[in-house]
Amino acid sequence: MLYRRVMSGDIEYDQALDVIIEKGNKYETSFDRIQLILQVYFPTLKSEFEAVRKPILRMSQIERDFRQSYKQGNLDGSKHIPSFDSAIIEAEKANEAFLEKLSGALRGKIDVDKTEA
Repeated sequence: MLYRRVMSGDIEYDQALDVIIEKGNKYETSFDRIQLILQVYFPTLKSEFEAVRKPILRMSQIERDFRQSYKQGNLDGSKHIPSFDSAIIEAEKANEAFLEKLSGALRGKIDVDKTEA
C-alpha cells in the first residue's frame, strides 16, 4: 500500500523506496509456497485462493505501470488510484471469504483428527 501513498502524492517515490529497503524482505509473501501448502492440505480452496491472488497481481501490475510513468517524469499517479483502490477492495473481500472457508476446513480437519485418535 506504500505505492498508493506515492500515487496520491503523500510521499515521494524515494521515501517509499527507503521504507522498502528498511523493511527488507521481512513481510514478503510467497504465493508459490502458499499454493503448494493448499494443494497438499486443502485442494478444495484453490478457487478461493486464486480469487485473492488475482487482485493482488492486478495491484502489482498497477504499481509497475505507475513506477514506469514515474520514471518517465509523470509524478501524478492519481489516474492509477481508482483501479488500485478497486483491486484493494476486491482483495480484501476475497481474503475474507478465503479465511472463512479455510477456518471451516481447519475445523473439519481438527474434528477428523480427534475422532481418529
